[in-house]
Amino acid sequence: MRLLVTGAAGFVGGTFAAEAGRCGFEVLATDRRPMPRLGGSVRTLTKELTAVGPDDLAPGIDAVVHFATGKSHYVRADVAGSARYRAVIDETVSAARHAFALAAGAGAQRVVHISSMTVYPAPIPISCADGVAALDPHPERRGVYADSKIRAEQAVHELAAATPGVEACVLRLALVCGPGMGHGDARSARNTVLRSTLVSSGKVVPPGVAVGIGRPAQAAPLLDIRDLMSGLVALLEQQPRPGAVRVWDVHTPDPPSKRALIGAYAMASRTRVAQVWLPQWAAMGGAWLVEGALRARGRRAHVPYRVARSYRIDPERLPVERFWRDVGITPRGSVASCMALAVDDGMPELQPARAV
Repeated sequence: MRLLVTGAAGFVGGTFAAEAGRCGFEVLATDRRPMPRLGGSVRTLTKELTAVGPDDLAPGIDAVVHFATGKSHYVRADVAGSARYRAVIDETVSAARHAFALAAGAGAQRVVHISSMTVYPAPIPISCADGVAALDPHPERRGVYADSKIRAEQAVHELAAATPGVEACVLRLALVCGPGMGHGDARSARNTVLRSTLVSSGKVVPPGVAVGIGRPAQAAPLLDIRDLMSGLVALLEQQPRPGAVRVWDVHTPDPPSKRALIGAYAMASRTRVAQVWLPQWAAMGGAWLVEGALRARGRRAHVPYRVARSYRIDPERLPVERFWRDVGITPRGSVASCMALAVDDGMPELQPARAV
């Protein structure tokens, strides 16, 4: 089976490209940046995704797995402010559209679009019919990362409706934990990576205090990268369903509470951390003060919307078991494995390599 993998210089995309090659897939991995860690295991193409054309692809591409996304540091240095924000959004959406167009033009029957659980409003509105939650109707209030993910997924749904010969698979991932999250050998770098697992749960500030984000009992989903790799391989081994749009929420089962995750961080980092949780009324009061100060300077950051969402979000409602059931995989990750993998230098093999 032949795959086009975009965003393969990134942490998750690169891990998948290597794993797919090891499992016997014929992989063309593409990214604007060099991909030295892939070595000679897969074919690589260093090129802007929107510049990749049919002549760059091997004949007979079976599926496109799209990880690529825009980032602020890719934008030209002379572009600033709202124009910089807009450039990231436009680049992310254009990349998603181009990946879908490449798939359709190459005759691929499946596109796997990697999205994020950040696409949800709060509380999460889940359809009783199919268990698929709706996207946040106010992406402009969410910050550049969530905004870009929401708009890119909207584009994928539009393209899927107009392209009946392609199966669109959308994976809304929790925070993925695994080797390659940016750590080094120094303890400070190790702790920085561990703190990154708290991105939606708390902010650690000196001297050893974690200010919680939202409510302490809320679920804090994580995703062991080994579970994700196994699930993606299993999905790609299935026969495609042209014309179908399949959406899954993907995280390792039994997520910890935010309070428990901060406790796991403290244990993994070997630091004493006191937790402080603000009641919603106090956090909202602070949010409006910050928003008022920003508006006085001519800016609008929608801080109250984001803070209110942090208290109302309810990821425990998501039918996460559907993905693992549909691909026939039993996930084995846990909060402990996610913390351990985040600061590891290598990942054990997931399964015996095989031809596909």
